[in-house]
Amino acid sequence: MERRSFETPLGEIWLWGLPEAFEDASPAIVILTGAFASASRMRRMPSLIPEAPVLVGDIPGNRCPQLALQTIGAYASAYSTAIRALERPVVLCGSSLGAVTALGVQAPNVFAMVALEPVMCTASATALWPILRERLADEPDNPILREFLWNVFGINERTQEPRDYFPILDRLSVPTIAMFGSDVATLPTLVSAEDRARFGAHPLVRTRTISNVGHDIGDGAGSLIVEALREQYALHAASA
Repeated sequence: MERRSFETPLGEIWLWGLPEAFEDASPAIVILTGAFASASRMRRMPSLIPEAPVLVGDIPGNRCPQLALQTIGAYASAYSTAIRALERPVVLCGSSLGAVTALGVQAPNVFAMVALEPVMCTASATALWPILRERLADEPDNPILREFLWNVFGINERTQEPRDYFPILDRLSVPTIAMFGSDVATLPTLVSAEDRARFGAHPLVRTRTISNVGHDIGDGAGSLIVEALREQYALHAASA
């Protein structure tokens, strides 16, 4: 895949895609991956919907430059600048932390969103805590990782301080499909029933819960994600 860099007041944002995806002027799908997402998963994404140009971005600092600040607000602000610079209609999709970032993006060319397991309240994501602490134990002298985990997730070796990102929804202004996993044996959904209800109460959000998959909806429910993306992508043609 080809990489394009976008300058923002907080630092560089990188988007990846097939060369023709950058040159095509038609509506694009931009997908933001979750924290610590693998490179192999990123490479698979442009093939999800072959009829649409697909661009992929990571959480800043994950195989791409860090920003001046490690916060959800900073990530959303920088991606807002990059997506505005595309100057084309966009369906924005995010997974996990990428979904929280996507929901915070403010760009007039975004006309629809798909949010996969957005972890808006870290207090509900108890299954994630030992995984993050294990990463910290593997790199105890990594100040960047330590800052990221504390600022974004509110976690260190000893304590967990809740982070609530639900105020982001107050600024949501485009039709959104929010997709959630279930309580499975591996990594279950990280979004509580109460948090799902808060999504469901938003007039622009439709919620979908998928059985037999957990937090990683892409692992086992790829066809349902593609269906949601195609549904949102069609909104542009319907409104044109």
